Amino acid sequence: MFHNECFANVKDPEFLKRIVVEHEKGTPAVIMHCAMHCYRAGTDDWFKLCGITSPGHGKHYAYTAKTVGDHPVLRGLPKEWALPKRGALSLRHDLADGHAARRGHA
Repeated sequence: MFHNECFANVKDPEFLKRIVVEHEKGTPAVIMHCAMHCYRAGTDDWFKLCGITSPGHGKHYAYTAKTVGDHPVLRGLPKEWALPKRGALSLRHDLADGHAARRGHA
């Protein structure tokens, strides 16, 4: 399942649990950009799924995204590419049990 939603104001833990439980059953997840700092429902369920806690975005500036892992979801993507100034890197606090596949570098 590809998560590219922006639901930071969703506070209902039961709504969140219905999403997380499908991944606990084995459905793979690709979590993109804003989705990693969504679902602030008063639990760590979403952040455990993401493998990261992220409070939001940093400043908008140009940066380069680089592949740092090897995963089938990356097939066909370039090893790195430049993103324009309107891009925003997501701030991260930690990377727990998740595995980063791409990273942005200023």
